[in-house]
Amino acid sequence: MKKSGYSGIILIVALFSTGMLISSCGGPADAEIEEAQIALDDAMAMGADEHSPRKFDKARTQLADAKMLNDKGEYKKAKDKADLAKLNAEKAYEDAERLEESRTE
Repeated sequence: MKKSGYSGIILIVALFSTGMLISSCGGPADAEIEEAQIALDDAMAMGADEHSPRKFDKARTQLADAKMLNDKGEYKKAKDKADLAKLNAEKAYEDAERLEESRTE
């Protein structure tokens, strides 16, 4: 019985698709960490480190934790921590922005 060449191609495509699915779910949290870093940098530029220090420091700590978890291969935890860091950095930015606006009124 002669084997079809298509079965090998189907197997390769199936393995590739599975690999892509796994990497998209459990891959490094680099994008989330970068987004959190940008949010933290923006908050710093707005003066959140002075005007909203608790939220700013919390975001900075969460970002450091996300980087450590990512380095350890704990990608899901790293993504979650980076998302929290971004959220807290954005809140610190908003607090600082409100304070600046109230000073100029």
